[in-house]
Amino acid sequence: MRFALVGQPNCGKSTLFNQVAGYKAETGNFTGTTVTFTESKVRVLGEVVELVDLPGTYTMAASNPAEREVLRYLSFNPVDVIINVLDASHLAQSLNLTMEVLELGRPTVVALNMMDEAARFGMSLDGPKLQQLLEVPVLPLIASKGRGVKAVFTAALHAARDGRIPPRPKYSLDLENIAIDLAAQVDQKIGSLGKTSLAIKLLEGDNDLLARAQEKNPDLKSKVETAQIHI
Repeated sequence: MRFALVGQPNCGKSTLFNQVAGYKAETGNFTGTTVTFTESKVRVLGEVVELVDLPGTYTMAASNPAEREVLRYLSFNPVDVIINVLDASHLAQSLNLTMEVLELGRPTVVALNMMDEAARFGMSLDGPKLQQLLEVPVLPLIASKGRGVKAVFTAALHAARDGRIPPRPKYSLDLENIAIDLAAQVDQKIGSLGKTSLAIKLLEGDNDLLARAQEKNPDLKSKVETAQIHI
C-alpha cells in the first residue's frame, strides 16, 4: 500500500513525513531531472505502508519541473491514497491545489496543518463543514508538535482500504459539457487518470499528457484544439 503526501511549499508536509519516517527515509531524483522526492516505509495500525513525500507545488498545471513530476507521479504510479496537507493559516490559497487533487480520482484525506498558527491569527476553521463540502475526511493537524498525526494516517489507511473515489469539483455547465464530450472521444485512458480527469488536463494545455495520450489516440490533438476554441 502506498500513501503520497501532496501540498504546497511550506505547508508542513515534510514535517509530517519526518514525524513518522525519521532516519529511515531515502531521497531520490525523478528520472532525468534534478527534482527530488523522499520515501520511507512506515507502520500504520500494524500494516506496512510505503510513504512518499512529493515536491511542494502550488498547482499541478505542469508549468515547471516540480509540478510536472508531481502530476506525472500521481498519474502513472500506484497510489492508494493522497494525503493533501494544507496550511490552515492560508486556507483559501491551499484549497486551490486541493481542487486539482480531487480531479485526479484517487482516495484522498485532507490534513489541516498549522492549526496553532491559524488560531494565533484569530482564525476559526469549521473542519466538519469543509469535510461536508469536499466529501473527503478532513482532520486537524499540528505536525511540528506531533498532534493529530496518528488520526491523519489512520484516516488515510481506512480511505485506502475503502477505495472510495471522491467526487471531483464541478465547473460551469458549458465547461462541464465540453470536458465530458472530449472525454467521450478519448479511446483509452492514460495511466490511472479517468477519461474526464484526462480531458480536463488536456483542456488546460498539458502537453506531456497530450503526447502520451496521442500514442493511443492519434487524432486527439485536433479534438483538444477544437474544444479549446469552443471554450
